[in-house]
Amino acid sequence: MVSLVDAVRLLEDFPLMGVARPELAEGLRAVRSGSYILFYRPTSRGVRIERVLHGRRDITADYF
Repeated sequence: MVSLVDAVRLLEDFPLMGVARPELAEGLRAVRSGSYILFYRPTSRGVRIERVLHGRRDITADYF
């Protein structure tokens, strides 16, 4: 299992590694870390973390 800190470090080098989530918001991507999902957007300077939510939540576009 990858920790949240490790997931963020990986995103620094591989900003497109997460799954695209266009149904939630334009440009949004997601990567799972244990029980959590880290939502982010790639930027010209790296990534911008939008939210970290528990994977059991009913995740809707209202969060973004």
